[in-house]
Amino acid sequence: MATLFDASIDSSFVDTEVSAPKSKSILARIYAAMIASRERAAEREIERYIQLNGGTLTDHLERNISRKFGHHAG
Repeated sequence: MATLFDASIDSSFVDTEVSAPKSKSILARIYAAMIASRERAAEREIERYIQLNGGTLTDHLERNISRKFGHHAG
């Protein structure tokens, strides 16, 4: 004999409480701030280099930036 499957949801399996997102630890925030600071410093240095070399980003200048700062541009 066939039995019917009860597809009702048991309320004990449903999490009705919405939790706030967990904040980062103090060390994670300090590390993120240090990384962001170094990125801003690198961007300022690249901007300064571009200004000292004509102020226009050309293919030649982009290659020089890649060589000087160690990253592939583009």
